[in-house]
Amino acid sequence: MPYVDHFRMPSLEDNFLFDETANSRKDGGRISTRRTPRPLSRVTGLVLHQTAIPSQRAGNDPSRYRGVRTHYVITPDGSVVQNHAETVVCNASNRLNGWTVAVEFVGNFRSERGRWWNPSRAGSDHVTTDQIMSGRWLVIYCRDFFNITHVYGHKQSNGGKNCPGPDIWYHVGQWAVDVLGLSDGGPNYKIGKGAPIPAAWRTWNRPP
Repeated sequence: MPYVDHFRMPSLEDNFLFDETANSRKDGGRISTRRTPRPLSRVTGLVLHQTAIPSQRAGNDPSRYRGVRTHYVITPDGSVVQNHAETVVCNASNRLNGWTVAVEFVGNFRSERGRWWNPSRAGSDHVTTDQIMSGRWLVIYCRDFFNITHVYGHKQSNGGKNCPGPDIWYHVGQWAVDVLGLSDGGPNYKIGKGAPIPAAWRTWNRPP
């Protein structure tokens, strides 16, 4: 099997959802200043990111991520922290911002070359099973409640970054394409200064 589907998907009874929308930072930077909330009918895609900060230092406390200016953050233990409503435009994904929800996975994850960005400072993390399964749960949730039809990697709008990296893309993004039928725009899709999803990401942990 190409995916870790034998692991259990979380359920609402697991108490892994944390609403920090009332406490998260709203000032400047990556939060749009537009006064009118965008309608949910415009929200058709998810963008997967990695924080590129060491997971051991960041930890699992949802309150520690109030300054992360994305809609969702997924901690190493699989907690899903919502910082901003889907009607808010977060300027986290370059030219994908207008119609997408941004999701950060906590950790500094390797590239397809097996290298980590600045590991002495940012750590050398591996995505956890809990993060994978919570990421999949979030994709399904957004598909069912917000009409999500697309899933993207941040690399597609910012080609210079290993974001979200092959581990997250393969187990969450590519899973959403292959299993749920979502679109990533196709093998050559990019926007602005982005780059297509590398071919190695699509088969990253797949057995021969």
